[in-house]
Amino acid sequence: MSQISLTSSASYIDEKLNFSAPGIDSRSHAKALILSCELAEIEKNNHFASIKYRKDVATPNFYTQSKSRNTIQLSVAKNKKWSKSSMTNLAVRQDMVDGKMMPTSITIHTAVKKSTLQVARNYNLPGFNDLYWPVGGNPELRAEVSLKAEMTTTFQLAGWRWRTSVYSNLVDNWIQWMPQSSGLWMAVNQKKVYSRGCEINTTSRYQMGYFTIVPTLEYAYNKTTAIEHYFDPALIGKQLIYIPAHKVKSSIQVLRQHHQLKLEYDLTGTRYDTPDNTQKLTSLHLLNVRYNYLVGKWKYMISVYNIFNRNYQVVRYFPMPGINAEIKISFTI
Repeated sequence: MSQISLTSSASYIDEKLNFSAPGIDSRSHAKALILSCELAEIEKNNHFASIKYRKDVATPNFYTQSKSRNTIQLSVAKNKKWSKSSMTNLAVRQDMVDGKMMPTSITIHTAVKKSTLQVARNYNLPGFNDLYWPVGGNPELRAEVSLKAEMTTTFQLAGWRWRTSVYSNLVDNWIQWMPQSSGLWMAVNQKKVYSRGCEINTTSRYQMGYFTIVPTLEYAYNKTTAIEHYFDPALIGKQLIYIPAHKVKSSIQVLRQHHQLKLEYDLTGTRYDTPDNTQKLTSLHLLNVRYNYLVGKWKYMISVYNIFNRNYQVVRYFPMPGINAEIKISFTI
């Protein structure tokens, strides 16, 4: 006979931010109240249902007035186990925000051995800053609605552990901050965006005398383009700004007892910074090194970033630091 569990929780978050600089006085106050109640079948974990209420209030001094958002969320889920190595989870969520029904969110997740397939429909509301930032905020922004499919698999090959995934994501009203001719940025909706790509991650582990060597390599390909446009059809098919098509991250760790040494290399490919793709930022090549020493509950960390002291920009006209270092000491209670 199945047993039923009822779990409830309450959370309250009160966050204040005071930032000042010459000519700038930014004071932000954000509060969130989250109440939840979940009903679940204990014996087989096959059925779940929950209801949540959330209230968000933001009162920065750079808004014209206090802003708030009330969300009621109803969720149900069901698991179906087909065999010892395969199962499917179906989850459905319906939100009501400030009395308005949001698009229904549906996720179907199927796992077979070491492979998974997930198909999901979801939505994303614009944040308070997207809506109300005094210069560039857009109160007319619409919520994003997305349809995504992703297939992932893991396997062992030649002593390396591999994880690969391919994905396809179709988004209506993609929310993006765009530079304007005035030099200021503004939050806008892209009518319909298609994002697709793949990710590959591989790692291994070798023992060499007293040392353990852990190499890792990651590669990501991302093609994100507008397939419909509200204002300029000429931008259809163009890669969205500041989204690189190629990213590579590799590292090698050397471990011995309390010592950890890690060398990291990051490559970020070309990024366009104009919607028509006529201007671009060159690729980034960054090398970082980290050293950790762990003894008991203490951890000592030294990191050196941008060892080559390269001049680079993540966003045009906003240069990033050259070679720089960080020292941390932490104690775990």
